[in-house]
Amino acid sequence: MSETRETEILKIADVRAQKTCSCGHNYMSHMVSQIGQYTGWGWFWVLFGVTTEPVRVKFVCRRCSTVVGISEDPKILRRDV
Repeated sequence: MSETRETEILKIADVRAQKTCSCGHNYMSHMVSQIGQYTGWGWFWVLFGVTTEPVRVKFVCRRCSTVVGISEDPKILRRDV
């Protein structure tokens, strides 16, 4: 049985810089997207269609573009690869 995104992140969450944006969303909200940040070689492989693990993940509000959290936890980085 698959778990919801929220419960999965709560179990492994090591998210720094947690805050709420001006819209009222936090990193657990459905209006917050995870955006991977890659090294130079990581971007090279991504451009050629190779799946690679990001260096860190930023949680960004889709409405106001505010960063509400940052994580370098390996479990979160590997979760969407």
